[in-house]
Amino acid sequence: MNRKNTLKWYGQNSILTTRLLILFLFLLFQSTIVTSYINAEDIESDAIAFDDKTVLFISSYSPSFRTFFQQVEGIKDVFKDYPITLDVEFMDTKRFFTEENIMNFQSSMEYKLRFVKYDAVLVGDDNSINFVMEKKDEWFPNIPIFFLGVNDYDHALAYSLEPDVTGVFEAPSIGDTIKMAYDLTPQVKSVVALVDTTASGQGDLELFFREAERFRDLKFKSLDLSVLNFNEFSSALGALGEDNLLILLSVYRDSMGQTASFKEGLDLVLSSTDLPVYHPYEHGIGEGLIGGRVVSHVQQGATAARLVLTYFQGEDISQMPLVADSPNEYMVDYKALSTYGLDKKRLPPNTRLLNYQPSFIETHLKLVVSVSLIIMLELLIIIALIYLVTSRKKAQEALIYSRMKLQDSYDEVEAMNEELTSTVDDLKITNEKLEDSIIEVEIRDEKINELIYLDSLTGLLNRFSIYEEIERLLLDRETKQLIILFLDVDNFKNINDIFGHDVGDQVIRDTGKKLKEFQDKDIFIGRFGGDEFIIAIAKPWTLNEIEFFAKEIQDLFRGIIHLDDHGFILSVSLGIAIYPEHGDTKELLIKKADIALYDAKNRGKGQSVIFDKRLDEDLAERVHFQNLLADGFENNEFMIYYQPIYIAGSHDIKCYEALIRWYSKELGWVSPYKMITVAEEVGSIIEIGEFIIREAVAFSAKINKESTREVCVSINISMVQLMFSGFVDMIKRIVDEAHVSTSCICLEMTETVFIKNIIEGREVIDRLRNYGFRISLDDFGTGYSSLGYLKELDIQVLKIDQSFIRFMEKGSYDLFMVRSIIELAKQKGVEVVAEGVETVEQVEMLEEMSCDMLQGFYFNKAMEEKDAMELILN
Repeated sequence: MNRKNTLKWYGQNSILTTRLLILFLFLLFQSTIVTSYINAEDIESDAIAFDDKTVLFISSYSPSFRTFFQQVEGIKDVFKDYPITLDVEFMDTKRFFTEENIMNFQSSMEYKLRFVKYDAVLVGDDNSINFVMEKKDEWFPNIPIFFLGVNDYDHALAYSLEPDVTGVFEAPSIGDTIKMAYDLTPQVKSVVALVDTTASGQGDLELFFREAERFRDLKFKSLDLSVLNFNEFSSALGALGEDNLLILLSVYRDSMGQTASFKEGLDLVLSSTDLPVYHPYEHGIGEGLIGGRVVSHVQQGATAARLVLTYFQGEDISQMPLVADSPNEYMVDYKALSTYGLDKKRLPPNTRLLNYQPSFIETHLKLVVSVSLIIMLELLIIIALIYLVTSRKKAQEALIYSRMKLQDSYDEVEAMNEELTSTVDDLKITNEKLEDSIIEVEIRDEKINELIYLDSLTGLLNRFSIYEEIERLLLDRETKQLIILFLDVDNFKNINDIFGHDVGDQVIRDTGKKLKEFQDKDIFIGRFGGDEFIIAIAKPWTLNEIEFFAKEIQDLFRGIIHLDDHGFILSVSLGIAIYPEHGDTKELLIKKADIALYDAKNRGKGQSVIFDKRLDEDLAERVHFQNLLADGFENNEFMIYYQPIYIAGSHDIKCYEALIRWYSKELGWVSPYKMITVAEEVGSIIEIGEFIIREAVAFSAKINKESTREVCVSINISMVQLMFSGFVDMIKRIVDEAHVSTSCICLEMTETVFIKNIIEGREVIDRLRNYGFRISLDDFGTGYSSLGYLKELDIQVLKIDQSFIRFMEKGSYDLFMVRSIIELAKQKGVEVVAEGVETVEQVEMLEEMSCDMLQGFYFNKAMEEKDAMELILN
């Protein structure tokens, strides 16, 4: 073969080789597309079509919490291809866990449910599922309920046993997060949980301390905002040394009731310590936290949404078990890991790294392998060509054979091309359907935005939106003065109570309509909640102009208005705060305006008050009282007095009631009612309650050791104590350590506490009763009581309120009530104690009516322990 023919042959074979390679890649590409299309068709064909559905999602959070958006992202991702409308409502209990907030939410939902029918209900977090299960029979009869984000396993399991309830359990992997952190820093000696007073935070704290058995080499401690304010928390956190390992659970609310968003809480933690901070939840990773084995709220939302979808496709909800395996994964911020000098090689396998920049080979591994294969292929081609040069005849035969195969392949490609054209047409139709779905999603997003930013009752900005507007105005450099007016409709509660919520809603709508008249480009008006409104004015007004504007608003509401054949005389009260004189943040300005509103109502309502320093002094006085209360324990200023309770007829001592007394070095004797009220507000009632229980149980041990007959000691229990998660174990432990029989301890609860807990915590009272404690209903007749309702209460002792005893005379209504209560209690086998007995006439009448026990100044006032011991032993 001469050189010219060799080159010609080489060119022909090179072209043939290239064509064959292109044909192979083209066939492989077509095969991949067709296979993907067939698989997609198979998946789509499995779905069962259903009519349009409407789903209500009730979240414990608010749009200021990232958790909500992550949950909704997972839900929307599952629902996006189906005819499902998602309606969102916020309880906002993470920031405002108050009765007023819950009542406002309840009123809003009751109004909405009169017009909207839902096919299913999604519920996010513990507070909302507890609320919905309480209202289930009234609001959602025969409507399936699906929950997510519930981290109390007992509640989740109990609720899932209902035939029309199921959901996804949120189990934070706290133990696995501690194990990962301990592997990274094995030199630490202690692990510290950073937690607040919220229900989810305290629930996680219980799970945290359960892990102590697993890590015997570590000391388990906590910095708890249920007993610290944010400043104390920051100082304590900054004092921790390098031998501590930090686990962030939650920092939304402190012991003073102050709240913070997740971002604010995270900034507080990271600015207070130089130690690495780990977190068992997804949010916050990538913003300074190391991470851990985290709860994915997106996956939770998607899992719960798939349960709803399964139900809509025909499966019976009663056959859907609780999803108990929380979809958790290891997630770590590589940037934070590097900042603290921690080795990623010690991380668990399959850990997902955020902010990680892999090496060139890690990033382009497929490219490197492909290039290497191409080079090897080229080498093989060169070797083959050299071989073909020495075998011309055989190569020519192979060329002819290859041309024949190429023609066959070409014919196959033509046939497959026709199939591909048909497939492209089908894909175009599918794309048109997807575009229609996108339009539907955009419409739904617009509806969700309206729900998020506008108040549904008045059309004004809602609380979240007016907050954002105030924040924007404060950040605007052109804003030299900002005036905040906090407006409240006077006596609105009376309208709701007398004429009903429908009329009340109409009053709110009419109020919003009137306030809209004042809106312009510099005046922003929003509904804060209930009958409260906020007006933000970005104008440089003088005090006279501000007062004139406030008078204009009040004049608009003067006179009689007529709604649904009802006439009302309405007035409004206004509290006013001014930026920058009274504060430079939205929280501080609204707080000062609220304080001024409170003063306006105290002046007789229908008033407007501009905040001044005097109002802050009143608040400071209250804070000072709270500080004195906290100092009372350190100064040993608290003491327990005991008032005897006598058996009617024999007048033998049957029981002692333990009563706390406080003699302050600064204030002298302090009212027990004021002390208890403030203690419940600031969260120290748990500590005070444990002090009373320990003293009373120790007294019971002493007196029953010396007395010839069993003497019971009665202890008052508040709502806050009863709802404390560790209350039952705490009191049982104290009684066991003192070797006192539980039958010698009687726990007194007012009607409000007892009846509210029949709804919310019946299990707690049942546990106390099963341990043998006696349960007493105190101050009967002053709360929710009725003689008909008494038969429903499972108690051993009933105490008639002293207000009935004080005015008990022959033929009086109070005498009739006392007699009826005693007779009904006798039928139930309940012992009756009469409180406030002060005269011999009262003693005789009560004994004539067969009252069991008597208590009051006629016999004895409350006395110190030594005097109480002497009284019964002598």
